Amino acid sequence: MPKIAIGAEFLKSMSNIPKSEQKKVREFTEKFRKDPTQSSINYEPINDVKDKKVRTVRIGLSYRAVVIHPPKGDVYLLVWVDHHDEAMRWAKNKVFEINSETGGLQIIDTEIIEKEQVENEVVDEVEESNKEDKQEYLLFDDYTDKQLQKLGVPRLLLPSIRRLENEEELEQIRKHLPDEAYEGLLSLAAGFSFEEILVELGREPDNEEIDPDDFEKALDNPDTKRRFATVTSNEDLLDMLNAPLEKWRVFLHPTQEKIVKNNNKGPVRVLGGAGTGKTVAAMHRAKFLVEEVFTNTSDSIIFLTFTANLAKVIKNQLDSIVPESLRKRIIVTTVHSLASRILKRYDENFQTVSSHEIREQVKHAWEIAVSTEELGFDESFYREEWEDVVQRKGISTEKEYLRAKRIGRGTRISRLQRKQIWKVFEDYRSFLNRHNIKEWVDIVREARMIVEQNDFVVPYKAAIVDEAQDLHQEDFKLIRTIIPEGPNDLFIVGDTHQRIYKNKVVLSHSGINVLGRRSKRLKVNYRTTEQIRKWAVSIIDGLSYDDLDEGLDDQKGYKSLLHGLDPELRHFNKLDDELRFITDFVHNAISNDVKLSNLCLVARSKSLIKDVYKPLFDELGIASTILDPSKTNQGEGIRLATMHRVKGLEFSHIIIASVNKGVIPPENVLKKAADEISRSDLLQREKSLLYVAATRARDYLVVTSYGEKSEVL
Repeated sequence: MPKIAIGAEFLKSMSNIPKSEQKKVREFTEKFRKDPTQSSINYEPINDVKDKKVRTVRIGLSYRAVVIHPPKGDVYLLVWVDHHDEAMRWAKNKVFEINSETGGLQIIDTEIIEKEQVENEVVDEVEESNKEDKQEYLLFDDYTDKQLQKLGVPRLLLPSIRRLENEEELEQIRKHLPDEAYEGLLSLAAGFSFEEILVELGREPDNEEIDPDDFEKALDNPDTKRRFATVTSNEDLLDMLNAPLEKWRVFLHPTQEKIVKNNNKGPVRVLGGAGTGKTVAAMHRAKFLVEEVFTNTSDSIIFLTFTANLAKVIKNQLDSIVPESLRKRIIVTTVHSLASRILKRYDENFQTVSSHEIREQVKHAWEIAVSTEELGFDESFYREEWEDVVQRKGISTEKEYLRAKRIGRGTRISRLQRKQIWKVFEDYRSFLNRHNIKEWVDIVREARMIVEQNDFVVPYKAAIVDEAQDLHQEDFKLIRTIIPEGPNDLFIVGDTHQRIYKNKVVLSHSGINVLGRRSKRLKVNYRTTEQIRKWAVSIIDGLSYDDLDEGLDDQKGYKSLLHGLDPELRHFNKLDDELRFITDFVHNAISNDVKLSNLCLVARSKSLIKDVYKPLFDELGIASTILDPSKTNQGEGIRLATMHRVKGLEFSHIIIASVNKGVIPPENVLKKAADEISRSDLLQREKSLLYVAATRARDYLVVTSYGEKSEVL
């Protein structure tokens, strides 16, 4: 039976043709998948083409698909679709070749080779007459052709790579290189060793000789899978065609695929900077587990995250990559929701701190408890001591508190002071108990105790944990309790550089061992341009971040393969000036055919969104919508969101507005910091929040402020 594969470029080109023609392409592709040899499909060669394997097929009167049918094996590749003339022009200079060192199928544009040959003839003449001025060292002089090919450089492009003198020239030919070749060369130029790069690229030691004509085997190569997806069913095909721009759904980086499809003996932790595809890997891991590992119809896995917003996003995205028959076995929820459901089986009368009314009661509880204190500490000190020491360590008695280590707390206290402080905590806890109010930490802890102390069967074989940096230590204790240690049990992804809540964890303290090979890392940013990535990283540069397990995490090797414009930073004297700039920016984006739904304005607080920016667009007559996690369909218009709400999303254009002193961080919050350590910790979280917001931008980022700039800038 013929083997059919669809290229990422085919999906991209399909998304650019008119909707009416896309329907015809879908119909043709379904027919093609069933039988590419049927007589009604008329393959036509192209005259004067570089690669004799290239054929075109008519779709309607005006459009053509470009198909590759190698002479060896029964393989057909759909690589492009376009208007008749454009399809011919695209295919004319392309060569489809298997790299003799990696075994990956590559698309090579020979136009650059011909162009360079002409340019180099002129350059060689000049160099011959100016030998003394000739560059003595070229960028990749220290590496053999075989090594460069092992990194993914196509044989035909070796002469072009050999002439490069610096990274700027490498960037100029980036669009002509396969992703793996550019990634490898960029890492070489940055000073990484050849061996380190092979590991990062997912290269496996393989002494087997590569057959340059075996396209069927090449389709199984990890590098090929960056560009081509083999179609095994009509369901697979329709999933690809219905969302052609969402490449993450089909095409994985070799490092991602290796992490996703590995059979692990126990828990795995995956770290990576913003945009490196951690959540994508987590979703594909869930798909792999229900398809390949836990295959009984009664086997379920649970996908856990911190906020309901992210849970809804993940649910929708899993719907698009997991077949419906398997999708029902992946339960997506928050840790708080899971704990609440467990606890309610034994106690239905408690209230959570989710509503405004309950939060006001909690505020009142602290006011009452602190009103009797005699030490002179602010309420903020007691709240932080409660969160950072008592709740983090699960302390329930005065004796435990007196013995507790207060690492990370900036205010020193004596044993006698501890006794007096504990009385405040007892008063606060007493108020909560009288009103049946439970903090989320208590709910999670009590749910864990129920599982431990009762014959409580949790029906999950494994857990996927996303945004691990935002979870509490108690959250991980509950997760470890409901998922006993075993093969493929826990898959934990996170990035402490994106920690925007106060929680800090040490996985080993929850009985989760991620040492050695159980720790993985993703380094390639697929979302943002290198320019946006660099600016975002500069915000948090010099700060220390943990690795979720008592070690330190850095961003060594973190890079983006995309390039674009530098972020635009604009400061104004007053708000009116900022609003005029934003108005002009949005009008310019509209005139350049940017869809309003691809543009998002982000601010620090809900009040800024509702009272300043929403009224602006209403007055301008420009459709806008405040992102609502409870709605699947957000409607038309520019997206408006707080920095916390935009987490987990991405847009082509991002405006981060009102980055002012007193806004980031909020002045009232900063004033409540109990000491200098608390203030420093708060500033770090605010910088991380700005880092998160900036890295939601794919193509263009603008940051505006007025009056006095925020200190996080």
